Formats: sequence, structure tokens, C-alpha cells
Amino acid sequence: SKKMYYDYIKNLIRNLSTISRIQKEVSEKAIIINAEGKIPPSNWSDTSSFATVNEILDPNKMLLLGGEEQRYHMIKLSVRCSNKYLEKYPGKGANYVIENIKKDLGGIGGGYKLHQLLYHFPLEKLLHGLNLPHELMA
Repeated sequence: SKKMYYDYIKNLIRNLSTISRIQKEVSEKAIIINAEGKIPPSNWSDTSSFATVNEILDPNKMLLLGGEEQRYHMIKLSVRCSNKYLEKYPGKGANYVIENIKKDLGGIGGGYKLHQLLYHFPLEKLLHGLNLPHELMA
């Protein structure tokens, strides 16, 4: 229905505005956004996809957006990168990062949920504790 579509667009705009102004951890090759409590977890995937495809944030950096999904006590993480990023770093895209995360922590799902082994750690510390490609976190 039209109302559902308008609600979706309204929420997407609000979420994109939120990620443009909230605190981010930025490295040479990545932008990490802890969206917990700021954007509903059900919107993380669409928000990160739209932000990446439309280059709302730096297209030369990978976007890692997520946080704790309170309902399941798990970390949910949306990993996205633009074509510009892939041109600069072939073979080091989202799937590469997700595979590194799977090796270290295991995980499930298409939105990529990590078993929250480090329950009390903020997303940024959790990501730095993983065996992610060191060049991504530099």
C-alpha cells in the first residue's frame, strides 16, 4: 500500500540523517557506526545498503553498521562497500570481512548476526578484537 511505502521512505530518510550526524569511528579504509539505540535493528541493512550505493558516506571506505540486537542478545552487523572501494581493494570486500568474522566468532543469518561472545563490549571494541584484515582497521 502507499502508506507502507511512504512510511518506509520516511524511516529511511530519518535513518540516513541519523547516520550522517552520529559519532563514527573512521579509519583509512572503514567507517564503523554503532547504531544501537539510534536506528531500529530491522532497518540497519537497508540503511547501510542505501548509504553505500548512493555514496552518502565516503565511498572509498567500507561501512560496518550495527550494534547489539537487544531482543536476541546478539550483535547484528551490516557490512557494505561501494564499487569504488572494490576497485581500490579487489578481493577485500564485504564477503572477505564477513568470512574473517565467521572464522573468529561464528555467526548466522543474511544480515549477519554474531553470537555475542563479548556481550559487554561495545561494537567498536568487538570489531577491533576480531581478526579483521589489519589494513581495514588501520
